[in-house]
Amino acid sequence: MPLITQGKTNWKFLLIVIILAIVAGVLALRCSFKEEQLYQPPKIEKSETADWKTYRNEEYSFEIKYPQKWGLEVLSSVPSPYIEGIDIIQPYNEIYKSGSFVGKDLNFLIISSSFVNLDNIIKDTKAEEIDLGNALAWRYKRQIEGPETMVLTEEVTLIPDKDFYIEISELANYGSEDYNFRSRTISTILSTFKFTD
Repeated sequence: MPLITQGKTNWKFLLIVIILAIVAGVLALRCSFKEEQLYQPPKIEKSETADWKTYRNEEYSFEIKYPQKWGLEVLSSVPSPYIEGIDIIQPYNEIYKSGSFVGKDLNFLIISSSFVNLDNIIKDTKAEEIDLGNALAWRYKRQIEGPETMVLTEEVTLIPDKDFYIEISELANYGSEDYNFRSRTISTILSTFKFTD
């Protein structure tokens, strides 16, 4: 349908083009102004974690709660460049509840700020900023080598402080029946993290 036919303007065609341009513009504006939502661990009722144990690290001024049945191990040695570490350990019967391995630990490792380039981590891993209550952190996934050259996915939460970072990592096994239960528990554990100074 030509715009001009025999010296006359085709107004119907012009009106359709203008309406389509306005609709496309409105849709583009709506998409560009969409607010980004920060991931936030679920809001937890105090009663849900009331009987949980609390781990406090006086040297690095943070604390975190974990379920009563779970264990905690302060690591006697950690690989370089990490400074210190702890494992929060899920009970054996919960790990193998459905017969599939979900990953037994929530690892906390302290690393000096001089070894972390947060800008590169954000860029390379597409890390998302999350709010842990009184601390901002970044959450991302990374691939690690498992047993027999198996590649595993690890979910990492990186919490910055003045001179160090706290790296919290857990194995992810998205195909397991236990994943939703465990994911909810780990989200609840992360929601209790706070700096104490």
